Amino acid sequence: MKIFISWSGERSKMIAIALKCWLEKFFQTIQVFMSESDIEPGTRWAFRLNDELQVSNYGIICLTPENQNSQWILFESGALSNQVQNRLTPLLYKLKGGDLKGPLSQFQYLKVDEDGLRKLANSINRNLEKPLTDDKMSEYFRVWWDKLYQSLNEIPAETKEEIPDKREDRELIEEILQYTRNQTIREGNNIRLREMAESELKEMNLVELTDYIERVIYRIQEGLHPLEQYQMQQKLLLAATIFKEKFPEAKEFADKMLSHISK
Repeated sequence: MKIFISWSGERSKMIAIALKCWLEKFFQTIQVFMSESDIEPGTRWAFRLNDELQVSNYGIICLTPENQNSQWILFESGALSNQVQNRLTPLLYKLKGGDLKGPLSQFQYLKVDEDGLRKLANSINRNLEKPLTDDKMSEYFRVWWDKLYQSLNEIPAETKEEIPDKREDRELIEEILQYTRNQTIREGNNIRLREMAESELKEMNLVELTDYIERVIYRIQEGLHPLEQYQMQQKLLLAATIFKEKFPEAKEFADKMLSHISK
């Protein structure tokens, strides 16, 4: 698993650094990206950040009173939400849930305290290919919590910081442009893949196409991750549409198959 930690401002950065260190010791099989420590000198921010956004499958947003409207936070949160779907956690420091506005208010937040970070660790564990047992989770949390607590206690309770973004506007613009270019390329690749799939489906006979549709429906009924569920539903929509065109006498069967999309 690859985790992307988004931050903006000094207190947010301190939380992100402490969290990265803690998570990598807690879960030794994961990779945690945090820009302050993981971008080599001389590397172009936009390219590296964009690469990490594209491959991450869990996102954490370190929010403080002074950065909740940061353009960096909002951009990286939006990019992460497209990539990780419901595996995005706003982590609140000196904030309440009611303080969240706009897109970030859609996500289930946690607080920077013992209970919140225990829940964060459990959430990450549930998304691992080989999750730790409950006993191991309890043991590891007891071992590592004190170290994280000490790091968090070093964060200033108050700050006079008004402009949280130390990174320059031109870097933000470059990152947005690079992300947009990559998204355009990915969408172009998706179109080509769809055209290839459509061509193959049109070559199938009645039995082959029926079997394909039934296998897709079986996958949908397995209870997939929302993104995989959406992809399977798109496959079903395409296959059923072709089925109706090729075998109009079996239109009722195709319509029945399409009913699985809304479930």
